[in-house]
Amino acid sequence: MRILIPADTFLAPSQQGISAIKNVVVIFQENHTFDCYFGTFPGANGTSGKNICLSQSPGSSQCVKPFHLSNLAPPDMPHGWDAAHADYDGGKMDAFVYTERGSQTMGYYDGTDLPHYWNAARSYVLCDRYFTSAMTQSAPNHLYLVAGTSGGNTSNKLPPTLTFEPIFKQLDVKRITWRVYGFSNWVKEFEYVQSNPALKANFASSARFAQDLSQGNLPQISWVIGSPGGSEHAPEDIQLGANSVASLVNGLGASKYW
Repeated sequence: MRILIPADTFLAPSQQGISAIKNVVVIFQENHTFDCYFGTFPGANGTSGKNICLSQSPGSSQCVKPFHLSNLAPPDMPHGWDAAHADYDGGKMDAFVYTERGSQTMGYYDGTDLPHYWNAARSYVLCDRYFTSAMTQSAPNHLYLVAGTSGGNTSNKLPPTLTFEPIFKQLDVKRITWRVYGFSNWVKEFEYVQSNPALKANFASSARFAQDLSQGNLPQISWVIGSPGGSEHAPEDIQLGANSVASLVNGLGASKYW
């Protein structure tokens, strides 16, 4: 899940066009689909009002309908390349229940579980046709976040050095300042980063974001990547992660950057 917040989108800019945007903050959380979080959001292209029932096994007459999850820290389900493509079933989108851990894959949360996210969706924009970049584990999608490609990598097992180009290089060429806050293990594996020791300062902890924000030292582009424990990646508590995001956004809203 990605949340893109241009820091002064909601102000009336004195000039038009992209140059009116001075700071962009990209918040990156993990591992829940749109339907899992917003499937029942009013007016969204989700699951509400649809007759959805997926078979428990191939050819079975028994099926599972979407249901509200009560566990806010759900167990992790298989989501590697093979499992995701089995779910997809060549485009039929019908194998989620028998590929995954039974009925859990049909579970969802709603606004009572995630009030911060639902309030933001009501107030601003909800992108209800968002899909993961790579149907597989986390690392390839982290690479897409900063490079627009996974470089052919399909799992969390990455080579020691990634030779394709991240957006960091283009930002540096354009003299646009940037920093990655939080979990950055995978996005630091690029050869461009490893061969430039000075770029080490561009990777910082999640706590550093709050410090830079309060001191007015945010770069022009910030990525805030959820760290283990607060990323919402199962089996983490989704409310802990959502509360962390809300705190971050509220901090932005109270700052000079909004």
